Amino acid sequence: MARGYYKYRIVHIFAVFFAVCMVALGLYVDFHPLWYMNLFEKFIIYLAPMILLFWDLQIHLKNLPSVGEKRNIQRRMMKMIFLIYIIALATLLFLGSTFRAGLSERNIWKVEPFSKDHIKYYLNLELLKSVKMYSNAFVNHTMTLRIIILNMVGNLIAFAPFGFFIPVIYSKKIKNIFSFVLVVALSCTTMEFIQFITMVGQADIDDLLLNVMGAVITYLFVYIPPIRKAIHAKLPYGDF
Repeated sequence: MARGYYKYRIVHIFAVFFAVCMVALGLYVDFHPLWYMNLFEKFIIYLAPMILLFWDLQIHLKNLPSVGEKRNIQRRMMKMIFLIYIIALATLLFLGSTFRAGLSERNIWKVEPFSKDHIKYYLNLELLKSVKMYSNAFVNHTMTLRIIILNMVGNLIAFAPFGFFIPVIYSKKIKNIFSFVLVVALSCTTMEFIQFITMVGQADIDDLLLNVMGAVITYLFVYIPPIRKAIHAKLPYGDF
């Protein structure tokens, strides 16, 4: 039993080490002003450690003898996977081409911070303004359908994993959809505010709405009885 236990510990150490190395590599490339990962490459480099950590988790849940150990490692590993997702999301939102241009020019800000131009170009509080803009652009053929879909669907997908991770990891604190929506809305608002003050993207109330909608859709989806049963089969040591 001891030999098997240490074998699983070695696998666990390797999985964590690999995850740390992959995330560090991704961050190094993301922060380098001359290098660039496209969306597919970013998806692979951050998804690979998440898959490996989940595989490692399943090994431990099947082979560790103690229920307490299984519960602890499930909680710890899911938090690690969630952290990698948060890092990937942050790099996607904040380490794009605008950030690189700012590094190259030694000046991220193109207008005076908190000036009228700053508010005009980097803040939108008019509900559905962006949605209408994309609709008009599609009708008038001033923007490709690909760009419109990437922006609209991308905002729906970006925070969708919150709908899975939050109820699974923080089920004791997030007990209903109202508290969940509050947490997601605050998280999305924080991201939008950081984009506004750093000028690496526009703080847009429509983006906030789509982000929250994507998370809520996932949240409701995972509570469908067959889906919830499947999650329990893979993650049995939680209160979800």
